[in-house]
Amino acid sequence: MERQLVTADELRAVMLDQIHRNAELDGDCRECGAPAPVPVDWPDESGCNWTVHQIPACPSECIDAVTRIVDNAKARFNLRN
Repeated sequence: MERQLVTADELRAVMLDQIHRNAELDGDCRECGAPAPVPVDWPDESGCNWTVHQIPACPSECIDAVTRIVDNAKARFNLRN
């Protein structure tokens, strides 16, 4: 599957929207922020050209849900240069 090229701001907005719409934990994760995508020098083994260094402050029970959203985005999007 070819990744869609987006800006870092667009990507962060997509992830934030997914976090806000996430129904896991009865919506308790909706207050979490979206991590900032950071370009990398070389794509990873899957071809993704960005990473995140940390998940913004949110309840510990939400970390797994936000991480799944990031992983899903890494499979679907690459940062536009």
